[in-house]
Amino acid sequence: MSEQPTAFFQPGTTYLRGRWSFQCLAAVPNPFNGEIRAVGFLYRTDEPASPIALDPDDWATGRWEPQPNRIPAETAAHVLWHEHRDANGYPAGSFTAALLALWDQADDTNSRRLAIGWPDYAAARALAATTDGLHHLRDIATTN
Repeated sequence: MSEQPTAFFQPGTTYLRGRWSFQCLAAVPNPFNGEIRAVGFLYRTDEPASPIALDPDDWATGRWEPQPNRIPAETAAHVLWHEHRDANGYPAGSFTAALLALWDQADDTNSRRLAIGWPDYAAARALAATTDGLHHLRDIATTN
């Protein structure tokens, strides 16, 4: 089985190349030859996404640029409320509140799995854990 290249698509990251975006959900070996594949969705803005598996050649020749996770104001408000009952936040709905509570109990492996499905919440939780993170989350939550 092939090893994952040191520079390759990372799960939970969205990449941009020209007009194309690739949202990487997993990096897994091809079951037939062991070559590592990045599995995710390829799309252009305002067009439907298509599932795809990209290989190391796609990475090497594609000039893919990782994009920072954008944290929506609503997500910042939910994390502020959940983590600190901050006045700039507000409670999430029942599903999201349960998701955030589950995340609190998750080990590292399961936290990474949750981050793949909800990258904006992962980014907000990571930001909240930094020195000035609450200040930045407050700014995001109060900006429409």
